[in-house]
Amino acid sequence: MLECRSPKRTKTESAAQPMAEDMATISANKGGVLSVSSLAVSHKPPAVLLQPSRKEKEKVFQSTKAALLAVQHRAVLRSAGVLIHCPFKGGYMESQAKVVQLKTQLVKEGHTRRLLAETDLMTLRIHCYAPGIGENALHSHTKEDHIFLVLQGTAQFNTGRDGKTGISAGKNQAVVLPAGCYYQFCNSGNDPLVMARIGAGPDKADQRLNPDGTAIPGRTHEQGAAKPVLIEGAFFE
Repeated sequence: MLECRSPKRTKTESAAQPMAEDMATISANKGGVLSVSSLAVSHKPPAVLLQPSRKEKEKVFQSTKAALLAVQHRAVLRSAGVLIHCPFKGGYMESQAKVVQLKTQLVKEGHTRRLLAETDLMTLRIHCYAPGIGENALHSHTKEDHIFLVLQGTAQFNTGRDGKTGISAGKNQAVVLPAGCYYQFCNSGNDPLVMARIGAGPDKADQRLNPDGTAIPGRTHEQGAAKPVLIEGAFFE
């Protein structure tokens, strides 16, 4: 049975005024069959229980159709403006915890990067840079925040649109770079630099920008673009 929550409109509000947010609750039975059990529409006025029209019910099912395809992998989903919670066996569907090993082979030339974990909003990578090697030219990200955690070695960051603000980070130190912050870095030590890189943002449409605001196509590695040369039998772990 589908129950809908709709806001009680004031006399000054239009009946056609769009809702701020739709929330649909999806339940799963023991056989794994999913169904929408309730709809709550939030707006500035307090919400009250109202009987929805047939047209409103059809709109709810259409707006949640795409989300149903991915519901087994998400606890909270947004699809077409709909926030979906998925209760299961008396609680909410839970994503599974995961342990990853911060391990990478060391390099004597070039740079390596390896994806360790990924969610809808976040990535975790481990990088290794040979002495004197860096990642990119000075740039910023439009939608992604970054944290670089130094696991081994020393990194020199140049930040700011002019690249003149220097930051040095050593083992067990982290550099936090919010979206919009211009930066560039390189391995400033004599040993391989190993860093964990955490990237987080609202979606996957992040873009890298030059200091003049122009977009950077693809990925460039101006400092150390050569193929990496690994150190046989040497690992960070």
